[in-house]
Amino acid sequence: MQIRKTISETSPWFRAFVLISVFLCLMTVFARDVPILLLFNLRNESNFAALFSGMFLLTIALHAFDGSALNRASKANIANAWLMLSLVLVALSFDEIGSLHERVPAIGDLNQLVSLLPFALVFAAMLAYAVTILWRAPGQRRTTILICVGFALFASVALQEYIEHAVDWSANRYLRFFRHWFRPLIEEGTELLGMLVLLWAAMTNTRGILSRGEREKFPVFEAIVSWRRPMLVTALIGAPLIAYATVILPADRWGNGKPADWPAAAFFTLAAFAAARPYFISGRSVGLSGWTLVVLAVIGCASTILPPGSPNHVLMIVVLSAAAFLLWTSGPRYLPGAYVPAGVLLSITLAGAWLFRNNDFVVYTAIQYAALGFYWVNSSASPLDPTPDG
Repeated sequence: MQIRKTISETSPWFRAFVLISVFLCLMTVFARDVPILLLFNLRNESNFAALFSGMFLLTIALHAFDGSALNRASKANIANAWLMLSLVLVALSFDEIGSLHERVPAIGDLNQLVSLLPFALVFAAMLAYAVTILWRAPGQRRTTILICVGFALFASVALQEYIEHAVDWSANRYLRFFRHWFRPLIEEGTELLGMLVLLWAAMTNTRGILSRGEREKFPVFEAIVSWRRPMLVTALIGAPLIAYATVILPADRWGNGKPADWPAAAFFTLAAFAAARPYFISGRSVGLSGWTLVVLAVIGCASTILPPGSPNHVLMIVVLSAAAFLLWTSGPRYLPGAYVPAGVLLSITLAGAWLFRNNDFVVYTAIQYAALGFYWVNSSASPLDPTPDG
């Protein structure tokens, strides 16, 4: 694949992630003592920086799944390789938001290495399978090298964390200076650099306006539609289970990420992509209502960093849902078969969340269902249907 050509033609998309990553790195180093800017500090969790990292990984997973869709008909082994990579990236996204690698060892006071080893072996096997298949495939070697570099950068972060705990940083002023100013930048910057390299590799699979050198309009974030039904069923069943796990799983420190925040953030993000997907396919505007639905979903995603018991959180989701429902019913693009059941789901769950807003389990479940409702309707329309306002 002509990666350099593809990136140059899709530079606004790639550069946006570069600019946000640079901004977050600067905030992590130079704005650590400004309270409001701690929301953008990569060293903290349950903030905008962690949310961006998690959804960045999910975006890369969508691009990787496009590789599976692109090769499904003619090259099943390559399609499976990209599918494996997509699943690994989804798991990393979940961990980034939910702090799973920090919560799991706390169960039964297990050693961190022992408790995480089974998961590491499974994901390493999936990654090894994918890389082996892609390396042998014609035209995939440059992409494979980028994938290896990206995941190697991720692995180096674990080594950096080991060094952090092994070195006595208080030994002299130079080490203290380095730890204060440069070590956070290097560690967090390495992780974001790994994501950027993986984005560079995976986005070559996506067609539409992100690949102007190709005539095909598809695939473009194909997982949003091709996996729609399995994701809806899984989320409907799994939301209460994840909410319950979030409530009972111990955290090794205050402020750890919460597992239930990931499905909510992920489905709001998928809902935003679904509403904007016609634009990514053809470059045609989705109209005022379409872009408004994108903004509402993005705000819903951002709201997941709020504490679960906050009345403002529940109230915000209620307002967002009401605004979205008005847009869904205002034109022909979204059919009653989608927005009526989604509206019922939103009404029941958000009413329960408001009545039992002091119950974290109820609120976590309701917010997940609210995000699911957004995705349910936004992904129901054909990407080439006319928008109600142009």
